[in-house]
Amino acid sequence: MCSVHSVTFCIQSPVLYPLIDGFSLHRTLVSMIASILAWYQPFLYLLCLAMQATRCTGIFVDSRPARNDAFLHQKRLNASSFANVVVRFKTYGRRYQSHSTAPTECLQPPPPDDLYRDIVDVLDEHSGIDGSCYFGFADVSFSQCAVAHEHRDYHEYVANLGYSDFLNPNGSIMRVKYDGGTFNTRNNIFVFDDMYCHAMGFLQIGQVALTNYSLWSSLAQDKCRKLGQQFSNFEGMSFVEMARRMVHLSAALTDHIAGHGPAPTVQDIQKHAAYKCALGSIGCDMAHCSQNFCMLEDDYIGHWGECK
Repeated sequence: MCSVHSVTFCIQSPVLYPLIDGFSLHRTLVSMIASILAWYQPFLYLLCLAMQATRCTGIFVDSRPARNDAFLHQKRLNASSFANVVVRFKTYGRRYQSHSTAPTECLQPPPPDDLYRDIVDVLDEHSGIDGSCYFGFADVSFSQCAVAHEHRDYHEYVANLGYSDFLNPNGSIMRVKYDGGTFNTRNNIFVFDDMYCHAMGFLQIGQVALTNYSLWSSLAQDKCRKLGQQFSNFEGMSFVEMARRMVHLSAALTDHIAGHGPAPTVQDIQKHAAYKCALGSIGCDMAHCSQNFCMLEDDYIGHWGECK
């Protein structure tokens, strides 16, 4: 499990828990080990599936650049930032693993090959299955989104997913400047959420229509239609590619805040959103952003209680 806009990047098994959860090693060393283990990802994943004593709920991050993605080739990431992103996702996710109210079928890992195939092709072969449920094993945000679709209630998704308890309201303000604008935030947990909501324009939706599931879904479908036109109807978008990009985008943003290199671009963020559309809908992301985040004075993004 991990953040609302990400997937789990570590195999949850007794073999790798001490490495990541203990975090007794220097972050750079952790990142190096992660990179090495990534080359054995298929073997490790199958091994995890075979270990029935420990439920496999994620995939280990493959830090190799995707061959068809220019972003992953262009960004040179700080190893410490990369390791920090992986550990932060996993720490948050494990705490919220028990919060999922999704049915069992939404928590079971699919065949490993399906993680590497185009998401739209996989779902075409499973007619009627919600993509958020089919890949719900990887992250509570996916499995809970499937619950929202089943119950036709985005309020339920917003209520059951969040990390407000972990935010430091008195923390340092971070400033992000990118081609979509500038914002300030104290989101010390997942600042990528702020950038995602900001770049996609979801902070401007406000409280409109959340109680009207049909209308809200229509807004989401319209957004996905435009993203489909922009990104070749989601061709070439696999679940593993989404995981790879999420880590790299988050680490690049962390580097940017630290004064090392540019932030991701609006197009980078839009492509991440396109993966969500390939899964079936972006409505849950829109609900999370519009209900739990808000734009305040001085380009400051507020969170939860700050938005009331």
